[in-house]
Amino acid sequence: MKDQLDAQPVASTKWPVHPLGKVAKFLGGGTPSKSRPEFWNGDIPWVSPKDMKSDIVSDSLDKITPQAVASSAAKVIPVHSLLIVVRSGILARTVPTALSGRELTINQDLKAICPSRDLHPRFLAYFMRAAEREVLATVSRGATVHRLSTDVLKSLEIPLPPLEEQKRIVAVLDRAFAALDRARDHAEANLADATHLYERKREVFLQTPGSGWKQTTVGNVCQRFEYGTSAKSNPDGRVPVLRMGNLQGGEIDWTNLVYTDDEDDIERLLLKPGDVLFNRTNSADHVGKTAIFRENRTAIFAGYLIRLHLKIQLVDSEFINVFLNSDAARKYGRSIMGKSVNQANISASKLKEYPLLLPPLDEQRRIVSILGELRQNVGDLSRKYAMAIADIADLRQSILQKAFSGQLT
Repeated sequence: MKDQLDAQPVASTKWPVHPLGKVAKFLGGGTPSKSRPEFWNGDIPWVSPKDMKSDIVSDSLDKITPQAVASSAAKVIPVHSLLIVVRSGILARTVPTALSGRELTINQDLKAICPSRDLHPRFLAYFMRAAEREVLATVSRGATVHRLSTDVLKSLEIPLPPLEEQKRIVAVLDRAFAALDRARDHAEANLADATHLYERKREVFLQTPGSGWKQTTVGNVCQRFEYGTSAKSNPDGRVPVLRMGNLQGGEIDWTNLVYTDDEDDIERLLLKPGDVLFNRTNSADHVGKTAIFRENRTAIFAGYLIRLHLKIQLVDSEFINVFLNSDAARKYGRSIMGKSVNQANISASKLKEYPLLLPPLDEQRRIVSILGELRQNVGDLSRKYAMAIADIADLRQSILQKAFSGQLT
């Protein structure tokens, strides 16, 4: 019973407390036979986890017929029942719930909790939100599919004030959550604006030529292009081998590393501060990602990456890193990349052809300096707004805890 005891969301309350299984009926779902066409494409919603995207669910992507209800495990779920996902990979991070906005059916990945007349449906819905963190702790985790025990849900002890008090609490929570939703939406909009500010400014700088700017190509500012090692890397070894996933946001991500002890590769492919790495093979969304190597540490690079050996008298490595990560460069890359199943490729010969609007070296460094300061400021803003969003989530949980311990006035 430890999991059941750990799942209690409320430490104490002034109201009577009952196991949820005593004040609500639990109904399961089922899947009508896919081989019976007369069971499908009807007008009865058949809700699955993919339909759980709002607080109230009245429709679904798939629908079934009355014949399916009569001849399968699918049951009609009453309106105002609480639907809860009990089997899904999403249970690794959240427990989706929603009230049924009409009579409907569900598949076997959901349960329906049908409240008694003494339990207000929205009071129940808010209670399950309050219990979410504790319920998540009881989830049985499989390789791909996680499960939530119905016995755990039935054992949850729900405070049960008089119905009129439940309605009052629901009204207070509705007002509080509406205000929190507005605050969250505002913070999320600010976060999105901050995230895009750097990109917008970067494009303005790169596409607004000044005195002495020249139209050239990436090939004209490079001495040569070099592919990384094709040898198999290992979980352990002497020298890290940077791969596609280690190129993130123009920088090197030093997590999830593999290693090599190959002396020839280490000598030939040793990276130096200022080296620029280009991701030549990946999905279409990620091919072309570029990062600059800044660290004074030993590392080489894998075969899906290209090292640009730059003509340092013509181009600054920081500038070429900014350019290759720009919207204009990524758009050009998508137009010339080769494609195979689930993979795209930009070879060194195609990388050479990238059109490049090149300012004088001093101007390149000025642009990089301005953008670097802006990126730092944007990062600070993004962290601020992300913290505000997290604080709103914590405040929401705190309000729920007060509501179900009788402290909400």
